[in-house]
Amino acid sequence: MSIPIHRSCNRIPEFLGGDREIVLSAMLIAAIFLFIVPSLERIAFGISLFAFSLFAARLMRKSDPLMKNIYLKQRAYQSYYPALATPFVRESQSLTDMFKNLPRALKIKLSGKQRKK
Repeated sequence: MSIPIHRSCNRIPEFLGGDREIVLSAMLIAAIFLFIVPSLERIAFGISLFAFSLFAARLMRKSDPLMKNIYLKQRAYQSYYPALATPFVRESQSLTDMFKNLPRALKIKLSGKQRKK
């Protein structure tokens, strides 16, 4: 006997067609523009900002539903892993720059020189 897994249980949460957190924060920023200082310019700016943010969030959700999570993970690991698909060291990157973010126990001595502590 197998248990059916419903599609609604596995969907990524979204709001108004975009990522929930992005759309709600865009709504909050637009509401700040609308209600804090109500002038025609700020109201127009808040509404246009929300419309553009909603369009961008929907576009992002359409291309990859987990793009926000991937971007946040990439930002966390950016100093460790550059966004390149090459096994070679770039000229601007030295060996000490590559190993500076590794834990202290994994650091190696390069060409017999002692590291400063």
